[in-house]
Amino acid sequence: MDSFIVETKLLPSPITEKNYENKIIKEPTVSNELATSFSEVLKKLFSTTNSLQLESEEMTRKFVLGEVNNVHEVMLAIQKAETALEFTMEIKNQLVRTYSTLERMQ
Repeated sequence: MDSFIVETKLLPSPITEKNYENKIIKEPTVSNELATSFSEVLKKLFSTTNSLQLESEEMTRKFVLGEVNNVHEVMLAIQKAETALEFTMEIKNQLVRTYSTLERMQ
């Protein structure tokens, strides 16, 4: 019977300990990797939404000028842009709600 060796890596703890008057208090911390990846995700989301909006405007312009005859393609581009914008707005709204909740907790 073959045995498998699994390599494990210990991740740095997201909680740091401080000793105040012989009491250990744990404080949560956010790693720089997590903050960077979150900001990268938001940047990509905004960039994608923006490019879909620009593509939608360009397709609409071409349709009005008669350069594009396929209404289906134009409507598809508009719907993609609209859906991306709605998704982005929902993400923004949830971030604002979360921030407000955290402020009330402090």
